Amino acid sequence: MKKIPLLKIVKISILSISLAITLQIHSADFKPAAISEHTQALIEKTQLGSLEERSAAIEEAGITGCKTCYYSLISLLKDESPIIRRKTAISIGLLRNKNAISHLEKALEVEKEESVKVDFIRALGFLASPEAAKLASSYLSNESEKIRFAAAKTLTVIADIGTYDKITAQLKSESSDSTKVLLLHAALKMKLNAEHILELVKYFYSSTRLVRLYAARAAADLKIKETLLDLKKAVIMEPDVELREQFFHAYNVTFNK
Repeated sequence: MKKIPLLKIVKISILSISLAITLQIHSADFKPAAISEHTQALIEKTQLGSLEERSAAIEEAGITGCKTCYYSLISLLKDESPIIRRKTAISIGLLRNKNAISHLEKALEVEKEESVKVDFIRALGFLASPEAAKLASSYLSNESEKIRFAAAKTLTVIADIGTYDKITAQLKSESSDSTKVLLLHAALKMKLNAEHILELVKYFYSSTRLVRLYAARAAADLKIKETLLDLKKAVIMEPDVELREQFFHAYNVTFNK
């Protein structure tokens, strides 16, 4: 008799459990109808098959909003492949089930891979809520610059006032200009502060292209009238054509606000 590899047995067991949970448990957010053949096949593909096949199925589950796939995806936050864990986090975020926040929190606590942690934090941005914001803000002072950047970027999306003090505290010690611009962006979405406006404007003239890009995008989102003169100046002074268009857009949307 041909022996089935232990790893495959484990995966099949996980798949069976995921399908059983999906069929039997109805969360407060999701009450799925009977699973269609396509959805069942999609769930199976997230657990079994090659890395490419699983990745594609996970992406499809998120992009198509397959709410029935939620429980299967949650189980993949512990998958042995960092690629699978990363893709799973983003797809879970796209499903916008706030019950996933506690699962992401636990996954973040044990995750060792920096790139995976970054995507776990990015996923919180889709789950816009005070709880998601609080969790993201807890990583603002992380020793990893990439993780701090991801946390700051997530907070520009959620912009929950409960995180304001943590954001302004991190502004004083943050060493990365890119992350500082995102922190200013998030803080100014919550409260207009003259000192923060002046600090944001300063980055319109940064020697680093990426910093200027983040500053232009922040200005376009915030539409603060006090930045108009500097935006006009940035349009004139900006040597990069694409960035000049970004500053021009920021000027237009702010002027027409």
